[in-house]
Amino acid sequence: MAKKNFDNGEMSWKKLFDEKSKVAAFDLLAENFYERNFGSMQKSDIDLFMFSIFIERILIKEGLEYNDFSDYKMSKALGITQQRINNLKVKKELKYPNKDFDWKVSFAKLSKNARYDDKKIKIYIPDPNVYIELKNVIESKGGYVEITLNPKLLQLPPEYYLWLVREVCSEEDKMELDKAIKKQMESRQFKAKDFGPTTMRKFIKDNGVEMLATVIESVVPAVVTPISGASATATAIIAATSVVGTLLRSFANAIKNR
Repeated sequence: MAKKNFDNGEMSWKKLFDEKSKVAAFDLLAENFYERNFGSMQKSDIDLFMFSIFIERILIKEGLEYNDFSDYKMSKALGITQQRINNLKVKKELKYPNKDFDWKVSFAKLSKNARYDDKKIKIYIPDPNVYIELKNVIESKGGYVEITLNPKLLQLPPEYYLWLVREVCSEEDKMELDKAIKKQMESRQFKAKDFGPTTMRKFIKDNGVEMLATVIESVVPAVVTPISGASATATAIIAATSVVGTLLRSFANAIKNR
C-alpha cells in the first residue's frame, strides 16, 4: 500500500473511531478500570492505554504500520512532544504488543531507501521498535550500533550489513545464501570457509565494494525457494518481494546507485 500522508484532521479520533470501535474501546477501558481496579491505574498507565487504542485504530483502519506516519504528525494531532510519541510507541509495544508486527518485514521495506555513503550502508529507521530489534540482534552477537546525532539512523559497514541479513534469515535461507555466495565468489577465484564480516571485508579489499554488490545481486534468486513449475519471471517476482531478497537487493542498489 502506498504511504498515506496524514494531516491532523485525519488523525482526529472522530474520524478514526466508528460507533463499533468506540464501544470496543470503552469495553477495554472498563475492563481495566472497574474490575476491582477502580482508581488504582496511574495517569501514565491510562495515557499509555489510550495511546494504544488510538494508534491501533490508525493501524487497523488505514492498514498501515508505524513507519507510515511520522512522530511529528502524531505530536501535532495529540498535542504532545515527538519524544513522548517515540517513548509511548516503545512502551505500547511492550505492554500492548501488536500481533501483526513483524520487524523483519518492516526492516526490509525501509531498506529500499538505503544509501551507501562514507563506506557505510545507511538506513533511516523511524519506528523505534524496529530499531530496538535490530540493535538487539547486533549486540547479542557481539556487535555494536554506532551512535549518531540522529538516533533513528542505522549505519553499518557493508560487511556488517550482510552479516545482519544472515542473522535475520531462517536457518534454511542462511544455508542457501551461503551456498549461493560461495558459488559466486569461487567463480571470481575467491575462496572462503565462512561469510562473516572478516571474510567480506577481505573480499572488498581484494575486489572492491562494487564487485561485492554484483555478487550479492547475483545470489538473490537463489535464496528464494522457487515454486514448483513456476516460470523464471514468477521466481524473480518472489525474489524481489521476499524479506531476504529485498534486503539483498537494497544492499546492491545502495552501492551501485551512490
